[in-house]
Amino acid sequence: MEKVFNYQRAKELMKEKNINQNDIVFFLSSEGIDYSLNGIKNWFRTDQQTRKVPEMPTIRALAKLFKVSIDELIIGSESENIIPVKQIPIVGSASCGIPDANALQETDIYTYTLAKDWNGEMYAVIANGDSMSPMIEDGDQVICDPTLDIMDGDLVHYQVDGESAIKIYKKDTKNKQHVFIPVNQDFEAKRFDIKMEIRMIKVTDIQRSVRNNRKARLRALGF
Repeated sequence: MEKVFNYQRAKELMKEKNINQNDIVFFLSSEGIDYSLNGIKNWFRTDQQTRKVPEMPTIRALAKLFKVSIDELIIGSESENIIPVKQIPIVGSASCGIPDANALQETDIYTYTLAKDWNGEMYAVIANGDSMSPMIEDGDQVICDPTLDIMDGDLVHYQVDGESAIKIYKKDTKNKQHVFIPVNQDFEAKRFDIKMEIRMIKVTDIQRSVRNNRKARLRALGF
């Protein structure tokens, strides 16, 4: 049987979490997904012939809104059109500008990665600032994996002396320093003595935020 959208479970979750169809329209818009109220009503038609099925990016967004696994919104067996995904907690923000103090704050929101790439130690942060533009833009979701080794040239999420930021890593053996390099040349590299205690986690994926990339779109057009 082909996997399909579990509209009945979606209705149950809407009731449990006091979410209506207008709320869904607003949330999807905030995620960069355009849906009319009539379009959403079509998901819940009792007539199977006229009932519509949302696309997978929309179902992923709904799972985020309802704070459930995407599996709760899908019924059926394996299908070539379905890519298995796993939840990753978004634990806070990390600077891509002036380093943030206390950037990691527990929240109850999630993003997703492919199941084949997932492990239980992965987490994500929301990028804040322009120092890594255009590689990472303000508002992007940055996925990090503490189980991976870090090499020169890797993107890392680092924490030191209360700072939390995302940069490109380089070990300066000659000067015995850890160097964290921005992409945007309007910002300077950060240097720390190699003996300092620094927590570094490798960045494995960047998920673009359509909603928050207004400045990037204007910059690409020369404004």
